[in-house]
Amino acid sequence: MAYTGWSSFGVDIGVPRAGLSWTRVDENTWPHGRSDHPTCARCANDLAGLAACITTDIAEGREVYLGFEAPMWIPAGTGGTSAHFGPRFPWEGNQYRWYQQAGATTSVVALAVGLELMASLQGTKLGVIAGGRPQPGDAPLLGFEAFVAGPMKLPTDAGFHPLDRKRKRVKPTAHRWDAFCVALAGAAHMKRVPSSLFGRTVTAAPSGPSAFSWWAQLGAPRAPCDVVAFVTTAP
Repeated sequence: MAYTGWSSFGVDIGVPRAGLSWTRVDENTWPHGRSDHPTCARCANDLAGLAACITTDIAEGREVYLGFEAPMWIPAGTGGTSAHFGPRFPWEGNQYRWYQQAGATTSVVALAVGLELMASLQGTKLGVIAGGRPQPGDAPLLGFEAFVAGPMKLPTDAGFHPLDRKRKRVKPTAHRWDAFCVALAGAAHMKRVPSSLFGRTVTAAPSGPSAFSWWAQLGAPRAPCDVVAFVTTAP
């Protein structure tokens, strides 16, 4: 399917009652072809604004990537309890596993946020990014998970300048920064921006073959979905 452009949204779920943060990047984030100095990214904290921005981008013919910084799939199927409660991929290690307090909380909140968002998008076809490719190929909105924790965070001096809806600069908070890293990781994984940035390389880990996917609960096909992260070496 031919698109007029692209945009990538990163959503930092945060914690209940503290609100979420989202950031949007597109081809204009890197002026003059420079890969080392992103300039401006749209940021906000409201779900209605996120839905409106996605709707506008799709109406303009853009391919849109939507990333959540939260576990968007959990292990399922056979293998025994011990297999289910291991790390989903090496990056989780012992400290960031999906079932521990932070992961479990953001995962449930992400599902609730996703359900409300998709209801606001009124029937928009949702797919996933799997193997660096859209599944299915005709979905204008493609979901992915980003792992942004500990050493997977980009250095905060990377030239991040968040703007509000009136294109005025706002404070680059930690949640906005994480949302920016999510959006950037999705764009890099889809080869819209360089995959190596700020001394890190975007690497993907697929969900397990028997994973229970939140994306499927939001309307996407039941297919493996990518988890992307900025890493210094492959997992």
